Amino acid sequence: MLQLDMDCVHLKSYNDMKNFSVKLDLAITALKHAGVVKEGKYDKEFKSYISSFGASVLQSGLKPTVAFYSEKGGANTDRQHLLVALMTMMSQNGKMYDYLLIHDNLDHLEDEILNNAIALKLALRLFEAK
Repeated sequence: MLQLDMDCVHLKSYNDMKNFSVKLDLAITALKHAGVVKEGKYDKEFKSYISSFGASVLQSGLKPTVAFYSEKGGANTDRQHLLVALMTMMSQNGKMYDYLLIHDNLDHLEDEILNNAIALKLALRLFEAK
């Protein structure tokens, strides 16, 4: 009986890895589509934006983080490109904050966005910083 349980765990992990591989391919396309990556290079500020996005969501919440990333503020590089990449991965158009306002189940959406942010962070490593 223990062997059967271990096989199920292994199968689940394999499926998760397979799904994440597809998500990584989607992240590469999203980075290019959003204008984060141009000619195989990205502004080095994006690495810190993507790295801090997940922590900000966990610490401040999804809506406050998206509101912060929606404005350029004093940033040298437009942070909105990150949100465009995330929306591209979810096959959505428009502004992310507007998208959040029409959804009731933010917990599920937060998980999806965090997983997409992880995929974007890993995909960014495939390109060179300017």
